[in-house]
Amino acid sequence: MKKKIFNLLFAGLCCLMIAGCGSVTEETADDNEDIVEEDGYDDDVPEEEDEPGEHSSDEEYFILPYFGSDMFHIVDGEGDILYEIDKKEIQDSLTDADGDKYIVSGEEGLEADAVCFGEGFLFFDEFIYGDEYDYHPIVFAVGGIDDGNYKIYPLWEGSTEQRVRSVDYYNGSLYIDFILGYDENYDISGYSELAFTYDENTDSFTCEETHDLDAVFEKAVSVGMSIEGQDRHSGTLTYCYRRTLDECGYIFAGGEDFLAAVDESGKVLKRIDTGKKLYAFYYDAGNLFYLNSDYTNHLYSIFVTDVKTGKETQIGESIYSTQLTGANLLSNAGDKFYYTTYEYSEFGIRNHRVYEYDAAEGTNTFLYEEKTVPGSGIVPATERFTLAGDYLYYLGFDDGNITWMRRKISDASVPEKTGIILSHIPMFDLGTVSYVSDTYVCPDCGTDLIMEYCEYFILDDEYSGHAAEINDYLEQKALEMSDWEKDYYETSCTDHSERPTFCQVTNSFGMDSAFVIDGRYLAVDMSGFWYGGGSAGYYPRAYYLFDLETGESLSINDFYTGTEKEFIELVAKKTVENFLTFDEYSSPYYGSNEDEVYSDAKSFVSFGGLIRFTDDGIYYCFLPDEVAVYQVDYVEIFIPYEELLGRETLKP
Repeated sequence: MKKKIFNLLFAGLCCLMIAGCGSVTEETADDNEDIVEEDGYDDDVPEEEDEPGEHSSDEEYFILPYFGSDMFHIVDGEGDILYEIDKKEIQDSLTDADGDKYIVSGEEGLEADAVCFGEGFLFFDEFIYGDEYDYHPIVFAVGGIDDGNYKIYPLWEGSTEQRVRSVDYYNGSLYIDFILGYDENYDISGYSELAFTYDENTDSFTCEETHDLDAVFEKAVSVGMSIEGQDRHSGTLTYCYRRTLDECGYIFAGGEDFLAAVDESGKVLKRIDTGKKLYAFYYDAGNLFYLNSDYTNHLYSIFVTDVKTGKETQIGESIYSTQLTGANLLSNAGDKFYYTTYEYSEFGIRNHRVYEYDAAEGTNTFLYEEKTVPGSGIVPATERFTLAGDYLYYLGFDDGNITWMRRKISDASVPEKTGIILSHIPMFDLGTVSYVSDTYVCPDCGTDLIMEYCEYFILDDEYSGHAAEINDYLEQKALEMSDWEKDYYETSCTDHSERPTFCQVTNSFGMDSAFVIDGRYLAVDMSGFWYGGGSAGYYPRAYYLFDLETGESLSINDFYTGTEKEFIELVAKKTVENFLTFDEYSSPYYGSNEDEVYSDAKSFVSFGGLIRFTDDGIYYCFLPDEVAVYQVDYVEIFIPYEELLGRETLKP
């Protein structure tokens, strides 16, 4: 999980510009000649060629994997499944592989996800973690997809200073772009690109080509530009520099108020004056797709610029909303761009509208719309969006399952079920999930100041004659979580207009799980995120336990027969046991020895503490910053029922 969080954060830092519009107009803007010719700049941008799709071939399409699934899927252009690959089967077959490096599926669940597919190989981009939180990148391939005889092919292992920018299967080779390192000022010292090609005769990959990007990099630096942040993205994919140079003839580099197209030799072909720092999201030989945010008038706009003529077309915009509107390019095929705008119809419920913009025809077509499904953890319509032949795929929700949904591009208004279940959410076997949402708006200027969203579980009547009582209790708790004193906020309307988000408080609570213990007790687990400014927020939790036979809300006092003092002693001793599982470098605890940890624990434990019930025992949850550093979040101490109650089950 730690690896995935780092990857997501790192990718997020590279795509900070993904924020913007919430609605789209069918009208196109007037020509806007933003390309300015200056001495030393050339008109000679390459002619646009047919843009290939984002996949490895016309017949096999790798659906971008879902992080919560054990399965990889590869389909053809007609939507038929060619391969369904189980991560666990891959891992089980890799008995000779170095387990510290190549973990596709671990004992505690999902580990690695493939980033691309080509010619029968899945390619993985991961991190290896060493001592004292040291980590470095690796890239490897898994073969044997067609017959299930899986095999690891190590490709590249970087140093702690190096970071992968893209892993892209292109033109028969696997290309790896990476940062060489950082200088004393923490600026990027350079980039490199490696190409790996499979040889059937030797059953191995060879590093066939090293493409040196020094000319591009040095030219960019010499004229005050950087290629940092200008990676060419299509949806969640980042194209390699070799593909970009072949297909576009240049790489975009950015200055403080302009973009410039730099070719492989370092020659600047075009300059686009933007007037501000701008991050290119996607471009090809003909078009530049980007988002522009203007905090002065709170306007987000989506633009497509014809790189050769300078014609700039605005394809959408929305007035800035403090409830977070935005936009994102999902994918593209040639001149056709598939993008989404999103907005919150109410806080916590996000509506996605998906469009197709045809740059050749200048037409903008609405395709479909979907919104957040409470309890599912996803917003259908756009997550893991993949173009595959005549179809587009995305994560959907159906009867408690996360599934692949698809729509035929020619008739995208009609969703189709694929029957591919990626994961099941067990709590939907017991009931459904609803929510409450509320927003406190400044009565003087109308700025959204305090926003609250809280999901709650609704138990089906068939599981308890007291379901109505349990449901009323959970709904009331949700309402309490979204209640506040509305007159405590003292910021001014001037502050609201200048920086609305600086004056906001947001609080979201979501359902994690609902399950039955020993056939009698309903456990409901929730977690959320509160943010009121600063560099970090807070992650509150809530746990409930109900007796299905009586409808009563229960706590530790209803089961534990000892005194609170004895309970505190037990939890403190178990905390020391947990402390002893860490070495001096990895321990999150404030205490440096057993006595200090024991003393800290005793000062915070109580019957009224945060306790999570499970099938086998309880977890006593210390709040952040109680016994351990704030950054590690909650410290959970497991106590089996045998030690807590003198029996193996919760039920007497």
